[in-house]
Amino acid sequence: MKIFIKLRILNKTLGILILLGVFFSCKPLYNLSNGVNKSIDYTSKEDYLIKIKEKYNLDTRNIIFVDSLHKNDFINYIIEEKASYIYGIVVNGDQKVDNNFIQENNSCYTRVTSLIKNNPDLVGEKLIPSKVLNFNYVNQKNEQVKLEDKKILLFVFSTKLGTSIINDIKNITEEFKTNAKFKSYNYYLISID
Repeated sequence: MKIFIKLRILNKTLGILILLGVFFSCKPLYNLSNGVNKSIDYTSKEDYLIKIKEKYNLDTRNIIFVDSLHKNDFINYIIEEKASYIYGIVVNGDQKVDNNFIQENNSCYTRVTSLIKNNPDLVGEKLIPSKVLNFNYVNQKNEQVKLEDKKILLFVFSTKLGTSIINDIKNITEEFKTNAKFKSYNYYLISID
C-alpha cells in the first residue's frame, strides 16, 4: 500500500513538472523576461517618444511614424520583404543592399554593422529595388518627413520587440555617434506601435 501511495505522489509530481516545463519553456521565459509583446500606453506621439526615452534610454530623434492611412500597407510590405527589425540599408532612396550574408540572418545586428565597418561605401554590393521610401512618414507633430539621405539604415521599431532587441537597436545607433565609418549614413526607426 505504501508503494502505491508513493507511486501516486511521484506520478502527480512528475505530471506537475511536465506541465510546468511545457508552460515555462524557453520561449515563454524569454518573452516574459524581455517584455516581448508588451506595449506601452501613450496618449500622443510626443508622449510615446517620452516614454521610449524613459523606459529604454533610446535616442528618439530618429523615430518616425508611418502615416496612419498607410500603416497596414507598410506592415504588409515589411512582411512581403521578410524583414525583421532591421529592414536594411537603403541607397539613393529606391534601392536596398542585397547582401547574402545579411539575408541569411537579417536580424543579426553584427552582420549589418560589420558590412558598414568593412565596406562603408558599399563597393561591389548588389542593389535591388526597394519601395520602402514610397510610404509617407511623419514625425511626432504629424509633419511629413522626407528620407532623402544617400545611405540610410532602416529599422522597423515596436515596443513589442522586447528589451533585448531594443538594446540591439540601441547598440547599433550608438555606432553612428562613435564610429567614423557610419558618418556617411543616417538611420531611422520606423515605429509601428
